[in-house]
Amino acid sequence: MTPVPHARKHALVLTGGGARAAYQVGALKAIAELMKFDGCPFQIISGYSAGAINGVWLASRCESFAEATQGMWDQWANLKTEKIFKTDAPNFFMIGLRWLKDRSLGGATGEKQITYLLNTEPLRKFINEQINFNNIKRHIEAGTLQGLSVTAANYNSGYSTTFFSTPDGVQEWSNFNRVGVRTDITAEHVMASAAIPIFFPPVQLNGAFYGDGMVRLGSPLSSAIRMGADKMLVIGVRGVSAHPELPSQQHFKTVSISEIAGTILNGLFLDSLESDLQRMERVNRTLSLMTEDELGRQKDHLRAIPVLSLRPSKEVSNLSACESESLPSTLRFLLRGIGMRDGKGSDLLSYLSFEPEYMQSLLRLGFEDTMAREQEIRDFFKD
Repeated sequence: MTPVPHARKHALVLTGGGARAAYQVGALKAIAELMKFDGCPFQIISGYSAGAINGVWLASRCESFAEATQGMWDQWANLKTEKIFKTDAPNFFMIGLRWLKDRSLGGATGEKQITYLLNTEPLRKFINEQINFNNIKRHIEAGTLQGLSVTAANYNSGYSTTFFSTPDGVQEWSNFNRVGVRTDITAEHVMASAAIPIFFPPVQLNGAFYGDGMVRLGSPLSSAIRMGADKMLVIGVRGVSAHPELPSQQHFKTVSISEIAGTILNGLFLDSLESDLQRMERVNRTLSLMTEDELGRQKDHLRAIPVLSLRPSKEVSNLSACESESLPSTLRFLLRGIGMRDGKGSDLLSYLSFEPEYMQSLLRLGFEDTMAREQEIRDFFKD
């Protein structure tokens, strides 16, 4: 076994993307096999959206990184849509009726209106069954874990809110449209962070309603930095071919709701990480050119923080296993109703397809991509 590095605080940043987060688990399992740590090698964990689920899973199992990653692999590999949201016909019918009533009456009833398409009670049950939040609190208090954060969007204020827990005196923060709130992380914080807009229900916390942590998020790396990260490993879910070149004379006769939704989700989940990584690279490069005296005089107290970014070697929405025929018939009916057919809407499908074949293909891709970068992984953990 390899001793866990302690000289510097290693942070793990996991961004979201619904079903795409299975890729992160494959990458983490590869790290476990390469490094064979006897405990969790990350002293700080920051999770967003579905990445928050993976983050709290690791945080609750700091005793053995190998067992934690293997357990995550097993759960994701055997995941079914029914474990994430209800797929029975009566439930879909009742949700449809509520949408019809609320939209057609223009809110005349004064009742609380429905704001989601899918009932995620199975996900709440899964999180409560699989994650021991008391363990997380013990690891924080013991200092085994130096920081854990889960971020969600406050729909009422419009602020991106990071709920964090640390054993030391990290102060709460408020900066532009971002705030940090110290608290003990619970299942409700995770549910809020993973609540994909429109598709999953908002979660009420402390009197306000929250949704997916990638909404309005401009700086996915900031939470880990505020909790004291000295190095950061970032695992994203955007493939390298996410910017296809369109033929200059290509014309489209129509666009479906599923295509619009997929594009919006890509913007929410994927673009902010890319821009923040580029910003971090520029800051590190600038600091490397400054003398010790100049570094000491700069008023913002900036410091260079090495970052290793892992992401899919191919666009995950193009994987052959990402296809609608494997979905429950009720979900297929819903998605076809918003225009998902004939290859249209594959981006949206890649967020909602929680089926074993697709999950396993993402796990394998994450594992293989990370194993191919073995030397970079080993160099990252060198103190």
